[in-house]
Amino acid sequence: DQIATRYDLINRVLALRMDVGWRERMTRQVRDRIPRSGPVRLLDVATGTADVALQLAADIPTASILGIDPSNNMLDVGRTKIADRGLTSR
Repeated sequence: DQIATRYDLINRVLALRMDVGWRERMTRQVRDRIPRSGPVRLLDVATGTADVALQLAADIPTASILGIDPSNNMLDVGRTKIADRGLTSR
């Protein structure tokens, strides 16, 4: 909980920004495996600061995404990022 506000920066630095590519690759794989029609509901377990949920929202515009995490502080950071992008309804 204590690193929540710095987590994204720490993660990017320690992973040498490779985390961005991993997330993009993973969300494309999810997109390619879901039905093309009808509503899509996705669950992001251990969502942290919502980076995967946000990438899923970008890659699958029709998806409704729920992120869960045991860390309230990480969720607070994620909620802010989601609100900043105008995606609270998704």
